[in-house]
Amino acid sequence: MGFVTKWYMADPHFGHEAALHWETTARHFGSTEEMDKAIVERVNERVGEKDLLFILGDFAVSSDPEYVAHVFHALRGRKVLILGNHDLDKKGNVKPALAGLPWDVPPVHAMETKDGGKRLGAPWESLQ
Repeated sequence: MGFVTKWYMADPHFGHEAALHWETTARHFGSTEEMDKAIVERVNERVGEKDLLFILGDFAVSSDPEYVAHVFHALRGRKVLILGNHDLDKKGNVKPALAGLPWDVPPVHAMETKDGGKRLGAPWESLQ
């Protein structure tokens, strides 16, 4: 495969009603669907269909698998999920709504990649 642009986003919390009311990051949307649509639009303004989109944890909080799949497919790019706490069930397994999506690689707890000749690790750690 030729040159691929890598993009990174963290903690989108798709479908997370409480995110609308967080005191530290006020979000002025009328609904989670409106907020999620705005996030998807901003990502899609930059990410191309063949680009890699690394999602650094907490992809979706919604318990509706159809909604989670809808948001996943609305995002452009080949998607890679580095698991966050909201991506796991109470037993520590990847939530079924996420596990069944066509990720570029299966969701993982940690990953290292190179970008611009520099090593990056997630969860983010100091790499030399």
